[in-house]
Amino acid sequence: MRTVSFSDDSVRKLLNEEFICLRINTRGDATAGESFSHAPRDPAGPCVRGNGRQNVQIMFVTPSGEIFHVLTGFVGPEDLQGELEWALATYGKITERSEDRKTRVRDAHVEFLRQAGFSDGEIEQPTSGFPELFAGAAPRLPIGADGALSLGRAVDGIARSHVLADHRFVIEHPLLPMSRFKPETLVGNGKSFFGSTSFGDVPGDFGRPAQKRGGR
Repeated sequence: MRTVSFSDDSVRKLLNEEFICLRINTRGDATAGESFSHAPRDPAGPCVRGNGRQNVQIMFVTPSGEIFHVLTGFVGPEDLQGELEWALATYGKITERSEDRKTRVRDAHVEFLRQAGFSDGEIEQPTSGFPELFAGAAPRLPIGADGALSLGRAVDGIARSHVLADHRFVIEHPLLPMSRFKPETLVGNGKSFFGSTSFGDVPGDFGRPAQKRGGR
């Protein structure tokens, strides 16, 4: 995230002009993941959206401490810019009137998922926490008629499951106070490891071709 998404000029401009950004180091927390260490100037390795979701969580919070959007794991710069712009628009909707704020937040996330191609069944299926949610969102192995596994479809399916999981968390917990937030509710209670090898080329965002980013 640091070397790719947060280094993107459009993302940096949007964050600097429209958001107040705070960083919390979760190292040592029971739910924090492990990963390889990289020097700041190392080229980024390839990532799929949602990789390292126990390592990185982005919380969008109102001035009074209410969570109205979350993103977990790696999010590419173009996807991140879109999510940031959507979060700004959604925040504007919940500040227009004081009543029905939770309903407005839920409706905004439901509409986002519908426009992204998710069915009402995927959006509305009941869950009781992260394990069930992620299991329900995880894609089936994309085996074609010839019996071959489609790696591209598998990657798209993994990214898609993370988009659904992030937005559904807020649908189920609209305007959750940060004081009551528990990371295990969002990313699970197990310990995970995220390993990425630096190849110099960084893949593009979900559904877009890879791009050369000059070692950022």
